[in-house]
Amino acid sequence: MTQFDNLRDLIKRCEICKDHLEPRPVIQFSPNAKLLLIGQAPGLKVHQTGIPFNDPSGDRLRQWLELDKDTFYNPEHIAIMPMGLCYPGKGKTGDLPPRPECAPQWHQSPVSTRSHAEYRNDVTDRAICTKLLFTQ
Repeated sequence: MTQFDNLRDLIKRCEICKDHLEPRPVIQFSPNAKLLLIGQAPGLKVHQTGIPFNDPSGDRLRQWLELDKDTFYNPEHIAIMPMGLCYPGKGKTGDLPPRPECAPQWHQSPVSTRSHAEYRNDVTDRAICTKLLFTQ
């Protein structure tokens, strides 16, 4: 088992937020991914299926990025890591924001295992996407 396999297993078993919500971390990554997409937190449908961006927002994101589902969901190409790895629950006017304990616990882990990274903001006609491009 590789360092990344161990890390993925630790993240999938995370229950840091269990006093506040039902833990089901949703993440996708591999040591070979060249692009890391960071979102807010999974919505209810993503929480139920365990598939990142498996909702209308994911359809729009894939369209904006001009990526088909096979490429988007291939962890060898694209890593997906929300600020909050679990569905934060429903608020008065929509989903609650990501839990604050999640990002400090996990966000340095996959990034710190890479030797070189470059942050880049891409502005498209519809969105501003912050991308973490891994370089060799």
